[in-house]
Amino acid sequence: MRYFFNIREQGDFLADDTGVELPSLDAVQTEAVRTAREMMADGILTGKALDESVFEVTDEKGKLVTSVRFGDAVSHD
Repeated sequence: MRYFFNIREQGDFLADDTGVELPSLDAVQTEAVRTAREMMADGILTGKALDESVFEVTDEKGKLVTSVRFGDAVSHD
């Protein structure tokens, strides 16, 4: 199934128009945490704090399947 990793950031909504094929909701959660960590690391290098940004992940039908706050991804196992 294709999932879309939309970002809500400081009141703005950045839609993911491409999405990514993933086999399960566990894989979606893992990808969201991994990508949030990567984006936060890049943000640190450029001086942009992203810890309050949130992935709002939707499925192909537009249904919200999970949300991950970037700041929570740091301590997520």
